[in-house]
Amino acid sequence: MKRCLVIDDCEFNRITACKLIDILGLDFEDYENPFDAYEKIADGHYDAILLDWHLENNYTGIDFLKHIRNTEHGRTIPVFIYSAIEGKEGIYKAINGTADGFIPKPITLGKLTENFQAHGLI
Repeated sequence: MKRCLVIDDCEFNRITACKLIDILGLDFEDYENPFDAYEKIADGHYDAILLDWHLENNYTGIDFLKHIRNTEHGRTIPVFIYSAIEGKEGIYKAINGTADGFIPKPITLGKLTENFQAHGLI
């Protein structure tokens, strides 16, 4: 079974995303702090990552994505940034930051399905 990591500092958003991922038939883990999952990411423990744009202490998902991409497994794993940021600027920043997709909040099953299907996860 494919495994997805959800990283978001908001518990409600993590719970919501995990429920949708479960509906899609993927296994999942969630973390509030991205660095708590870093070793598992580097070891290839996940098949995809759903990463919040805004994390704690003015740290962003884009910042953490740079760390992910510096690992061997992180160069190829699909990473989807999700955020309430609206407009093309947010999408551009996520993709330019080497994300594989951008999912607007509130996250929906349709948007998650669309992105995961495009990358062969479901």
